[in-house]
Amino acid sequence: MEDYECQPDTYGEPDPTEVHTASGPFASALSLTEDGVLIGINSDVKSGKEDVASSVYTPDVEVPEEPWPDRSMHSFLNEVDTIPADQFTEKTLQQKALETAHDITKIRKRKFKSLAFGYDKALPDGEAYNTMVAQLDKLEKEYVGLFIGKSYKAKHTYVFNVVPDAKNGKSAIVFRFSTSKGVVPTTDLSGKPVMLEIDRNTSLEKSNGQVAGQQTATPETSNSGLFYRIPGNAGVRLLDGTHILLESHLTLGQFGKVAPIPEGLLNGNYDIRLHPATGAIQRVKRIMEKNKEEQ
Repeated sequence: MEDYECQPDTYGEPDPTEVHTASGPFASALSLTEDGVLIGINSDVKSGKEDVASSVYTPDVEVPEEPWPDRSMHSFLNEVDTIPADQFTEKTLQQKALETAHDITKIRKRKFKSLAFGYDKALPDGEAYNTMVAQLDKLEKEYVGLFIGKSYKAKHTYVFNVVPDAKNGKSAIVFRFSTSKGVVPTTDLSGKPVMLEIDRNTSLEKSNGQVAGQQTATPETSNSGLFYRIPGNAGVRLLDGTHILLESHLTLGQFGKVAPIPEGLLNGNYDIRLHPATGAIQRVKRIMEKNKEEQ
């Protein structure tokens, strides 16, 4: 195993350091996820069920005990005339290789004639023709493998969950990769570490702090106890040594700031939806009078 592909994705989970209590009439207008994350106020938004992703370190593809089965078109014994049966001689490796090389040439010639419609007799058409060509390709590959060897491939999908710490450190070992065993856990020192580096966008973080600072309410003084996250942004790089496998920018909630939801939006006249992964305000929509009467 030598190659691997990486695809980043983000997901949200509750922040244990940001637990708030909603009070008064606001508490009856909330929509929460299964794990208690605020996703809506005066909204009919529902919590979507996310698939649980996990990884199992699967073994490498098994190589057959006999990777080169007997596919000869000829006898392994020399043709005889008057030699007694107990004096048959086996063909040498060179003789077998020569016959196999001739067979490869024959297969290629017949495949060329088939593709070029070089036979006097009409060949099958449609799916039958495609099957015939595929079988010729397969047979040629089996014979060529006797000279150049064979390769066996398997595709595995692994999921690695990394929760960046907003306070400590900016890099982490995601997994290790061994040239003989492929993807291995971080505890297996036989593999080379694949690192995830995170660079916080400090300019955006500063702007988020200014926006959050404009709200004078705090968890102790807020009347509603409803808060949302102004998410931050970070540049991420996945490194195999000095080789960059992937480089991207991600929106991360823990790199942002927490601010109270403006009290002016909590009078029952607004449908507010929050992003379930980042905690940001996703939509603010004024509720029509008719809809309010139905509620």
